[in-house]
Amino acid sequence: MNNLTVVLIIELDYQLAELERQILEEEGYRAIATLCSPSSTQEVEKVNPDVIVLDLGPHAKSCGWQLLRTLRSNPNTQGIPLLVISDTEQLLEQAKQSFNVRQEIFKPYEIADFVQGVQATLTGTPLLPHPSPPPTTNKTAVEAAQVISWEAGKIMADWLKQVQQEKLSGSSSNVLPRILMNDISVWMIRIVSILRYGEGYLGTTEIRQKLAGHILEAQQHGVTLAQIIKQFEILRNLVWEALAQSSLANLTTQDVFQLGRTINTAFEEVMVQVAEQYAASDNQRLSEKKCEGVREVRPSSESHHSQR
Repeated sequence: MNNLTVVLIIELDYQLAELERQILEEEGYRAIATLCSPSSTQEVEKVNPDVIVLDLGPHAKSCGWQLLRTLRSNPNTQGIPLLVISDTEQLLEQAKQSFNVRQEIFKPYEIADFVQGVQATLTGTPLLPHPSPPPTTNKTAVEAAQVISWEAGKIMADWLKQVQQEKLSGSSSNVLPRILMNDISVWMIRIVSILRYGEGYLGTTEIRQKLAGHILEAQQHGVTLAQIIKQFEILRNLVWEALAQSSLANLTTQDVFQLGRTINTAFEEVMVQVAEQYAASDNQRLSEKKCEGVREVRPSSESHHSQR
């Protein structure tokens, strides 16, 4: 990767912007993180990036849309390719149709998707439509999914901060933030997909394969099963805090009960797979130790017979 390739990240959340900057720098880019503001246009002209990553969220529509319009009308910036991130599909569709947007990412997202999105934006890879399945008929669940998507950046940043403060990231001191962010991204993708489309969506086989890869990575960095369980509890609390601070706070007791069951289903499915994989790894290590013990015994036995 060309180290001189410059990526300007214009985010709504500073912590998330910093994490994205770290990830891109690990990939060999020169990344600059900034918050979306009225001065963002001047920042673009000053940096003159090769690509812009722009968070187009509902909480700062005016900033994001105004910035897109200004970039398009300015001869010095209108040719800069854009990767747009949003928690609202409608905003992404509008951005694709109206502005110089080459790629899009829907929150919550995996780190791999983020990196690939930047690469595809730079190489001019055509942006293809992504047809979505119809949402479930459970209106409350769909609204909850939207809330979690809106707050995905904050949830991810707060989760990472708490995990690191409570030392739940494993025995290795060099556990990269991207490894942890990949874990929480997959968990949140699963939760949102179940809420929005029902339990059968997002290819069970595909998501289990992704989870298996992340679990293996966590094990390799010394993350114990007990630490994973505590990570889950932090995420569960942050998800419910986001829901409690939204319009869903006025739900009836019955709706909250049903919503809780749906969310818990997503958490439990992931937790079961984590436990199964940790158990399988323990069994494999135990088998390997037994095999080593057998190999150690055999030579001494043969030596004993030869002496006779």
